[in-house]
Amino acid sequence: MANPNPSPETRFQPGESGNPGGKTGEQLKIDREAADMASRLRHAMLSSIAGKLKDGSDPIEHLDSVALKLFKDSEDRAHGTPKATSDVSMSGELILQTIIEK
Repeated sequence: MANPNPSPETRFQPGESGNPGGKTGEQLKIDREAADMASRLRHAMLSSIAGKLKDGSDPIEHLDSVALKLFKDSEDRAHGTPKATSDVSMSGELILQTIIEK
């Protein structure tokens, strides 16, 4: 919760950045361009694999850790990463599992 009575030293003044140590507009622009390039490259790679499969290539030939990560990243970008259903942690020599309820 925001502080309802911020001290005068912590209040932002007109024209002052709310995130003075944050990224510049130029950095944000470059990040957006990089994300767009990555999306287009991911699509091109998936299209290439799909084309090879249409030509009769064996899907197993394309099954490696790099391809699996590409598939997962593409699905996560479109549909979001699923929430964890359990939390597994170590306590000494015991494994503790907690079910996360919605």
